[in-house]
Amino acid sequence: MSLYLVPAGINEDRLRSVARELVRTDNATQMRSGPGGFLWVGEQPERFGPAFDPATGVRVVISGRLSWPLAEWTRAERLPYEGGAACKLILERYLERGPDAVAPYNGAAIIVIQDPRSGKTHLWTDQFGYHPCFLYRGDSAADCIVTTFPDALLADPAAPVTYDLVSMAEFIRAWRTTPPHTYFSEVKYAGAGVHLTIDVSTGGIESTTYWTPFTGDFYPSIHVAAEALADAVRTAIAERTAIAERPVFFLSGGADSRVMLFSAADRSRVTGVNIYEHAAAETRIASALCDVAGCGFRALQRDNDYYPRNLEDIVRWSGGMWSAADSHYPGLADQIADLRPDLVMTACSADWLFKGYGLEKDDVKLLGRSLPFSRYLDDRIAAFLPIVPHPAPPDLAEQIHGRMARWFEGCADKFASPRDRLVVEDRRVRPACYAESVSGQIMYRRFPYDTFFADSRVAECYSRIHPDWKLNREVWGKAAAKICAEAGKIIDANYGWRLDAGPAEKAVKFAIGWFGRRLRKVVPTAPLPADRPPPMGSWPDLGWYAVHSATLRKLWDSVTREERERMSIVAGLDPWSRPLGDWRADGHGLFRVLTLLSHWRECERRGRAAPAEPLAGDQPASFLVRA
Repeated sequence: MSLYLVPAGINEDRLRSVARELVRTDNATQMRSGPGGFLWVGEQPERFGPAFDPATGVRVVISGRLSWPLAEWTRAERLPYEGGAACKLILERYLERGPDAVAPYNGAAIIVIQDPRSGKTHLWTDQFGYHPCFLYRGDSAADCIVTTFPDALLADPAAPVTYDLVSMAEFIRAWRTTPPHTYFSEVKYAGAGVHLTIDVSTGGIESTTYWTPFTGDFYPSIHVAAEALADAVRTAIAERTAIAERPVFFLSGGADSRVMLFSAADRSRVTGVNIYEHAAAETRIASALCDVAGCGFRALQRDNDYYPRNLEDIVRWSGGMWSAADSHYPGLADQIADLRPDLVMTACSADWLFKGYGLEKDDVKLLGRSLPFSRYLDDRIAAFLPIVPHPAPPDLAEQIHGRMARWFEGCADKFASPRDRLVVEDRRVRPACYAESVSGQIMYRRFPYDTFFADSRVAECYSRIHPDWKLNREVWGKAAAKICAEAGKIIDANYGWRLDAGPAEKAVKFAIGWFGRRLRKVVPTAPLPADRPPPMGSWPDLGWYAVHSATLRKLWDSVTREERERMSIVAGLDPWSRPLGDWRADGHGLFRVLTLLSHWRECERRGRAAPAEPLAGDQPASFLVRA
């Protein structure tokens, strides 16, 4: 889903220009010009389309999907409003109890309410900031534009933008930018768990935070925490699937995605999809999980040019702030469309929320080798863990470090309490639409996508779980084991042990695996196909493409002198000074460079496609993005 909304007003020509860049053939759309004009793009408008109250003139528009109990969906049909059921329920909350009753809510979505009685536009973002939400000229109500896709501004002749090279440098060095910044200087992220009030009559924009984690007590024990987390996850998934006829879950053989199978309201409707490079243990385990749960199963193999071939299309729909290295799912959109899904979900970001991905920690070592256990580090690391960033480019280093310092302002440099650790981790977790190594913003524009983690019940667990219980994935393992008790004998494909295995069992399994890997090195095995990347489970060996992909070679060789000079500024060196084959050991770095290169070209294409002259009634604007 996507939304483009202008509180002060927008004409139809501008909206149609933006629509050319946001709408796909399978989308439903609604467009309204004038004051508070908007373009809504999505699926299932009967559920998620805008709603309107003729009596008061109040209008609700969402981008994303809201989740309600099944009885509420049924009741929404009887409400005296026009439009989508989810928005009608929000409209009822607002009209009966006012703005304070709107949030928190369940679902990866932003909510906009336009109230002509007060002349104000209200905007809410979800608690974790999963659904992207950005403000163009967020310092001025008269010029402000709300968009879920910054690149759409390139098609609006009244919204000139300029490149933010600092954000691009951050992406090259660390796989992500520092919030609230984007690739455009005029565009900033709205904030996670916030309520904004935009008043065009006064020119003011006010922002308040409606949810802050870690304000209450921790659960009394890890067992209580695991039970609460299991209940929250079960309920969140069950509610989302109760109204879905054909839910599709992207599935691995690990501990995260399997919880979706065993929490679905009607498992017989579900199809689990596993993506693989080589048929291996992970695919077999994913299939076995679907058999036990009574779900359908589909295995889809990536072709041997999958990531390079899809790169330009991925960038077109992601906006480039999210590396094409993470494009595991959108490249299979056509195959998924054959299943006609009305809900698509992944378990992306379980690592971030409940497995300590963003905590300062290190592996426990024995005889110089890392064991499958972690221990805390007490000093804060100046980075968005777990990625270790490249050095900042000299020309932009001061600005990069300044942004990092401001984002982590108020965080302890040395941890003296559990809360100190969690506050720092939270700065890395939220907003979730900025996180690296997950499915990213593109999922909302390519699928009928939601995440069960975007839920106020899950947020309560996140706020009350002690950081000690996240180490070694312990609390999540216990919760997942409770949810998936029917599949208790099916091991975690990533590690080879049961989901709730204790330290002793993990140590034994690790030792067996260690000896097995050494044995395989000395015992001859069948050679792998030479024309495919080596197996890495669900994850790609991106460096392989640097040596074997003609598509990647063509893109690499097509760089212009101007692009090369600009990339040298944001990278701090000239990536093309190294032969392409030398990137074999740094596939992620290579794909970040090519993602950004493709984004620049997409920006230029969108700029050329925009109207060449200001439209009637609009202010003059610069249509090409300026470096």
